[in-house]
Amino acid sequence: MALSKRIIGGLALGAALAVTLTGCAGGLKPIASTGTPVADPPTSSAPATDETQTATPKAPASTDAKGTDYAKPGSTFTIGEAQNVQYQNTNDAMAVLSVKVKDIGVASDVQYQAVLKEVPEIKGQQLYLAHIDLKKVAGAAVAYDDATTDFQAITKSGLKTQVINLIGYDFCPSTSFPKSFDTSGETISTCIAASAPKGGNVPEGVMFAQYGSQYDSYSGKPVAWFTK
Repeated sequence: MALSKRIIGGLALGAALAVTLTGCAGGLKPIASTGTPVADPPTSSAPATDETQTATPKAPASTDAKGTDYAKPGSTFTIGEAQNVQYQNTNDAMAVLSVKVKDIGVASDVQYQAVLKEVPEIKGQQLYLAHIDLKKVAGAAVAYDDATTDFQAITKSGLKTQVINLIGYDFCPSTSFPKSFDTSGETISTCIAASAPKGGNVPEGVMFAQYGSQYDSYSGKPVAWFTK
């Protein structure tokens, strides 16, 4: 696989892969000190658990200046379902992106071993990957932005999981929007990674929680996609 050397936060990790491990050491990081979930999880036909699950309306909350619908903060959807979200670019101007969380699941052993080599802290845990498709729908220019960090894996109850930022890995790409993204209607694929103890609270969803936006996990309400 083609790999590239990158530096994150001033620290070079490995000759071909840069990895940043964030989140609490135990694996789970509540959205707030109270452990408040990021969003109400979706109604599911799965067996009931001791976690209360309340469905959130899926209807779009508003439209942008051009009349483009986008998801209401706090809405929940099913993985595989494309939905529009409002996106704030680096100049604080608003655009609308179509987001499709395609899947989330356990990485292969080869992928896990490659990451473990660079991040020994995940030894004994499982590596999870979520793949996401993004497309510009309307609004302000977003070229050269990178929305990857606006997404995070979460548990079924809405708690954040431990984040691993991978750069330069073919099986989990992270890329900024090319200039053509604003006008071509092309779809960009990106990926986020997370880890969790085996048998623990595993990632079963992905949230969009752009900092400073209406979807901010602290001052707003993220939009989330969950497995069925």
